[in-house]
Amino acid sequence: AILAQARVVGRVAPMAWPLGSIGLMWLLLFLALAGAHAEDGRLPWEGKKPVVAPRTSANVTRVTCVGDSITINGCASGPTMPYPQQLQRMLGDGFAVSNLGDGGKTMLKGGLCGDATGCGGDCSYWDQTTFVSAIQSHPDIVTIMMGTNDAKECNWLGKANGDPPGSGTNFMNDYIDMINTFKALPSKPQVWVVLPPPLTHPPSNTSLPPPFNMSWHVINEQFAALQRQIAQRAGATGVIDVWSALNGTSMDPALTCDGCHPQDAALTIIASTIANTLTKGAAAATTTTGGGRARRLTRSPACARA
Repeated sequence: AILAQARVVGRVAPMAWPLGSIGLMWLLLFLALAGAHAEDGRLPWEGKKPVVAPRTSANVTRVTCVGDSITINGCASGPTMPYPQQLQRMLGDGFAVSNLGDGGKTMLKGGLCGDATGCGGDCSYWDQTTFVSAIQSHPDIVTIMMGTNDAKECNWLGKANGDPPGSGTNFMNDYIDMINTFKALPSKPQVWVVLPPPLTHPPSNTSLPPPFNMSWHVINEQFAALQRQIAQRAGATGVIDVWSALNGTSMDPALTCDGCHPQDAALTIIASTIANTLTKGAAAATTTTGGGRARRLTRSPACARA
């Protein structure tokens, strides 16, 4: 029944909007990013494959990181620097961290793919094999960092997000549904809502808007309250505030490559924030319950070197 929620049929017709002068700025920004960060013609997060940790021991705590391009790679300098890979080093050998990010994907079940030139096609995380891998990863802990692609104009203000436009009605419903999907797994994992990083302008040009037609207002002003409400309504384990750890609206744009995707230093902050929260939560659970899997959630000294 759970696997049936990983839908494989696209439903949404392409949508576009006129470029105009603002749209032209988006297009120029997109082309500049593609040229500046291309790897064989692709952006740094494109073509990256999810990493599912092998099941090596029953004594290992399995952490599944669900997310989008920020999770799968962001603007990491190499394969060891995405935040889930750094989280693995910080937590140590008692953990097995899976990176189940998928670039461009949305929490919205009807979410569209989109960039500066328009939107179209199925980009819902729910419809990807990555989601199937996530729910089959036998997690003890799930972290969900989603919403950045939902904040694109065509998704947040579109039909997929319900009425009234811009309120996040379906985003909330779909997010709650995903939390409950993971909570219902046989492994009964903790499920943490992770607030996405701040959105800002590209570091190279302060006159440009944030990239990919994403909404500064949604990510920097709506998400903090909305995602906390989602976590509460769904009975999630808690909220991990990456947004504040990166200084919110005061974040240095140089921590990103484009105003959205974190570079190595920011990815380290994300990993450290998650590691601190997981281990503190585990310590509290151990004190309260006196045992269980929480006893193994002790942080490795490697966290200081990540």
